[in-house]
Amino acid sequence: MIIRRLAWLLILGALLVSLPVLAATDEFVPGKCSQAMLKGRYGVIEQATVLAPLPGAPAPPFAAVNSVLANYDGAGNVSGTYTSSFGGLIVPGTFSGTYTVASDCTYTDQLTSPQLGLVAHHTGTITAGLQVNAMYTDSMMVGWGTGKRIPAGGCSPATLQGAYGLQGQGTVYGATPGLPPPPFPGAHIGVLTADGAGNMTGSDTMMLDGVVMPDIFTVAYTVRPNCAYTSTITTSIGVFHETGVITGTGKLLEINKIMTDPGMVWVDTVRVQ
Repeated sequence: MIIRRLAWLLILGALLVSLPVLAATDEFVPGKCSQAMLKGRYGVIEQATVLAPLPGAPAPPFAAVNSVLANYDGAGNVSGTYTSSFGGLIVPGTFSGTYTVASDCTYTDQLTSPQLGLVAHHTGTITAGLQVNAMYTDSMMVGWGTGKRIPAGGCSPATLQGAYGLQGQGTVYGATPGLPPPPFPGAHIGVLTADGAGNMTGSDTMMLDGVVMPDIFTVAYTVRPNCAYTSTITTSIGVFHETGVITGTGKLLEINKIMTDPGMVWVDTVRVQ
């Protein structure tokens, strides 16, 4: 009995000693947030409906998607690059701006893009894992997005290995041989396997304008050290291109990406199985 009690005391002592360490490494504490907690690179994916006219884009309202690589400095400044599809009009660019994080973990920002000549604003919240969920507060669009940290050690093609689940959806604004007249909605879900050397193979089930279509595809991909991702996808209905960002690690690793072919407004998420 004495030996058993001593064993429990030793276990309890070990737990008590480890608690401060766990608290010190947990970067997110509800009610105790600050600007300093957002520091480093984030991958952001956004979806929106644009309500104002843009040169070269369809008449509003039209769908839009946005892939962003953002860098927070921990002191209220943020900058980065983006690729957007505004109703199928593909626009790459850069941005800079400021952000605030209140103690209750609410988030705001003001971002300026010289390419678009626009100033955008977000409001949102920060959740565990330092994930930023935010929506636009500008009258020209209704949309929201999610920002997640990229792997701390950077990325390479070898970051992507093994089995993944795929899901995505969007709107096709451009005419595509063999497909219905645009615009029409679409979605797909499937699986793929990455070899860690720049190649993937997969299969999916597509829903295009109400018609279900099974398909198989191959992917040639590149990954930059900053975790930016690009790919060329060969399918039975054509060749498509995507850009995005790898975020998370281990079982939380995912790729959030958009199509960069004119006439396509499409967002995909690939997650580790």
